[in-house]
Amino acid sequence: MLLGAVGALAASSPCPGRYVVREERRADAHGDKAWLTDAWCAARCDTPAGCRFEAEGEATSKTSDLCGCACTAHAYFPEHKVVLCTVAKASSSAWRQFARRVHAIERGDLSVDGWCGTKRKDFRGCLLDQSLAPAGVGSFEQLQRLVHDEGYTPAVFLRDPIERALSMYTGTMHAQGVDYHNTSFAQFVAQLEWGKYKGNEHMASQMGVCNFGRPAKEAGIAWRFGASAPSATLDAPAETKRRAHRFVAELFGEQTLASVNANWTQCDARSTSDEFFAFDSQARHEAGLAATGDLVPRVRALYADDVRAYEAAERQYDPAGPDAVRALVPLFVQTVPGSSR
Repeated sequence: MLLGAVGALAASSPCPGRYVVREERRADAHGDKAWLTDAWCAARCDTPAGCRFEAEGEATSKTSDLCGCACTAHAYFPEHKVVLCTVAKASSSAWRQFARRVHAIERGDLSVDGWCGTKRKDFRGCLLDQSLAPAGVGSFEQLQRLVHDEGYTPAVFLRDPIERALSMYTGTMHAQGVDYHNTSFAQFVAQLEWGKYKGNEHMASQMGVCNFGRPAKEAGIAWRFGASAPSATLDAPAETKRRAHRFVAELFGEQTLASVNANWTQCDARSTSDEFFAFDSQARHEAGLAATGDLVPRVRALYADDVRAYEAAERQYDPAGPDAVRALVPLFVQTVPGSSR
């Protein structure tokens, strides 16, 4: 569920995720609007159009332009001392199902009806905001406390930023994203540049989501990275699965990985495998997709923190470092209708 989709819900429907300051209003939250914070929205909103504004002396329920709904992206696990960040268009559903699965293991309840969120009657689009989900992180301040004061390891499994942009292009129509039937990839990149999709969590920076909207340098959180394999990698799906398993084993232990793999039931009907993270990226195979050479630098500039993080992650797997990653870019770009090389 994304921020903008809340408007489609009935006014009486509760928010499936957590209420946050809308991105377009965040810049105004200073001076006489310093009260406008995520915590304010969470405390005063109980329906998409019913945020209570009386405390500031202006009684109105028309605050949908101030607060919106976003799915919880972070889960934390006291037994393992790990904070896991999950990001839309970066296998978020798989990682959120994984988080629910680890929580089920900790509870001693391996019933698929319990942990497989999409199969539950209370599923409304936010896997970490329904019953039997692990504890979530609702603010940057809470993230800081867990990491700096309580010694949690913050971790995220990243997706190649260029491949993720391709997935945004073809995979977000359902979420008030781009209509790729009538929009070229070049036009989509231009829309990203002028902020058309600002506030849509599917288009947000991966590191921006993990750091609650803050630039990486400002946030000061030392994330532990895993990363999907670059598209040009030989048998990239198998390599990505290997990396995901290694990521899990290093953070949660081999026993947890073995338990997940021994009993994993795929909740995604599109998957043909019953093994954790055994699926391929649709963005690698979409017919007619393209990121031409002139568009790649523009996408990299839009998601500069993600590029730096992904390159840092790649050095775990390829000591040649970021230059090797950049050299792969021409190998996986294709041709987009309406654009030219």
